[in-house]
Amino acid sequence: MRLVNQVIEDINKAKKINLILTGGNSPLKFYDKLFRSKVNWKKVNLFMTDERAVNIKSKNSNYKKINSILSKNNLSEKLKPLEMKSSKSKNVSNTSKSLKKFKTICFLAIGDDGHFASIFVKSKKYKQLVNLKRKPNILITEKIGKPFIKRITMNLKMLNLSTKIYLILDNKKKIRIFKNILNSKNNNLYSILTLLNLAKNKISIFDGYSINNLKKFSELNNV
Repeated sequence: MRLVNQVIEDINKAKKINLILTGGNSPLKFYDKLFRSKVNWKKVNLFMTDERAVNIKSKNSNYKKINSILSKNNLSEKLKPLEMKSSKSKNVSNTSKSLKKFKTICFLAIGDDGHFASIFVKSKKYKQLVNLKRKPNILITEKIGKPFIKRITMNLKMLNLSTKIYLILDNKKKIRIFKNILNSKNNNLYSILTLLNLAKNKISIFDGYSINNLKKFSELNNV
C-alpha cells in the first residue's frame, strides 16, 4: 500500500514524529498494514482525532477498534484513549505542545454526511470547533451523529497543527461522496470543505491505490 510506504519513509526520516489517528472503519485496513511494519515505534507518538463518549470496551469505541490492531503488534501502550478528561486545559496544553514540537501527520476520513473527526455541521458547537481565532482545543459535543451519542474531538485549530493531512477514501462509495461534496462547494452543508479551504496545501487524498493532492484528485475525477 503506497500510503503505508510513504508514512514509513516519514517515520524513518524523523527523530520524533506524531501520528493523529481518526476513528471509523475507513482507515482500519491502512492501520493494520502500517502497524505491522518494522519501524522504530519508540520515536512515534500516537493521538486520536476524536472519540465517542462511551466506555472503551463498547463496540462504538474508536479506541477499541484501533487498539485491537495495536495490541496484535505489541503497541497498545502507545495510544491513550481520548476521554472526557482529555478536554481539561492541562491535557489540551500537553497535546498541543507535542503537536507543535514534532512533525505531525494526521489521518482523516469522512462520514456519509461529510463530517470529519467529530466535527458535524449541525452540532451546536460547530462554530467553536471551526473558529480559527480560538486556541487548539479538545471539545465535548452534544449527542450527535450515528450512533447518536456525545463526542470528544480535536477542534480545527488543533488538527491544523499537522504538517501533513491524509484523507482516506477506502471505497468507491466514499470517493463518490467526496466528489459530490467538492462539486457542491457548500461549506454550510459539509464541514470537510472548511478544512479543505484552510489546509488544502497540507492535504493529500488516498483512494486506496494512489496519493494525490486535491487539485490532481479533482482533475482525475472530473470535479
